[in-house]
Amino acid sequence: MQTIALVGNGTYFDCAQLLHTYTVVIALDGGYSFCQKNQVEPTVTLGDGDSVERPPKNFITVLDQTTTDLQKGLAYIQQHYQDYQIDLFGCTSHDRLDHTLIAINLLANHHTIRSLYTPYQHLQMIHQQHKIQNVSDFSLLPLTATAQVE
Repeated sequence: MQTIALVGNGTYFDCAQLLHTYTVVIALDGGYSFCQKNQVEPTVTLGDGDSVERPPKNFITVLDQTTTDLQKGLAYIQQHYQDYQIDLFGCTSHDRLDHTLIAINLLANHHTIRSLYTPYQHLQMIHQQHKIQNVSDFSLLPLTATAQVE
């Protein structure tokens, strides 16, 4: 199974070392700048091009303005890869609530998205019954079903 990191143009944390562990890194438009600054070479960069000063040679322009760059990245993965799990980086923002809500919604509804990393949290969906053990701090937010404590 391939692990794919989607790197957006949002709020970051020190995740460059973690990004080097992925088999595929896809920079989403301005996410390319973060990759450049942190010596992460994306497999491909894609988006509408509005946040990239000097697009790399492997830049794929997707001009559709009805979707976010994150949604464009997910569509690209579905067309070009099989048997994968996706983690999201830089896909939330302190000043773009709409992008943050879209990222959370996609995490809840796309079973291939494993994690959403933010500077403050590591979000994961639980799609089936799950026991949480040996964890001191966590939050549960039922998005699509119910949660119960035994």
